[in-house]
Amino acid sequence: MNEQTDRMAVRLEELINRCLNAGASNADASIGRSQGVSVEVRGGALENLERTESEGVSLRCLCGQRQANVSGSDLSDQGLAALADRCVAMAKAAPEDPYCSLAPSEDLVSELPTIDILGDSEPDPLLLEREALEAEAAALNVPGIDHVSSCGNGWQSAERWVCASNGFSAYRKSGSTGLGLAAVAKHGDAMERDYESRTVRRVEDRPSPKEIGRIAA
Repeated sequence: MNEQTDRMAVRLEELINRCLNAGASNADASIGRSQGVSVEVRGGALENLERTESEGVSLRCLCGQRQANVSGSDLSDQGLAALADRCVAMAKAAPEDPYCSLAPSEDLVSELPTIDILGDSEPDPLLLEREALEAEAAALNVPGIDHVSSCGNGWQSAERWVCASNGFSAYRKSGSTGLGLAAVAKHGDAMERDYESRTVRRVEDRPSPKEIGRIAA
């Protein structure tokens, strides 16, 4: 674990403890963070370039057989404190649910499996644009195709930290990239649209942009 991962785990533990101190019998929480970049092309030119970044926290509190869920985007100490107090108060006022609970600590997995879901590092937006243009051009090169109604290419990466009062904790980082387009064929007055898209962890496991365009066409 790196310093940031350790820091997030500590913040989640503090959030859980605040819930327990406020009257919750159990609680679990997660913090998620994601970023991504995407492009859209049309008619052989870049139409849209977008970058997104988000961060949020989700919390569930149990008071006996009553539970409540809240979420927010304020990860400051004051924001998390307010989130905890609000969630505990809501749980105390919720109707009883005979099925709500956390798993007993003895049922928790002792070692999490190692899975390779990291994906590629962030690509240059110019590369995303170039691949999208290649896919569009390949589709338009197929006889009978009138136009490509949409073509997009993007990448995203996400991290999530999870902690619960039964002792469970985990961290996961994942990534993916996806390219897709919709092609429209025309014959006389009749038109038909279909699409092809591929989302993979790594670009090396994806068909080429030209192949994706050809399949859609």
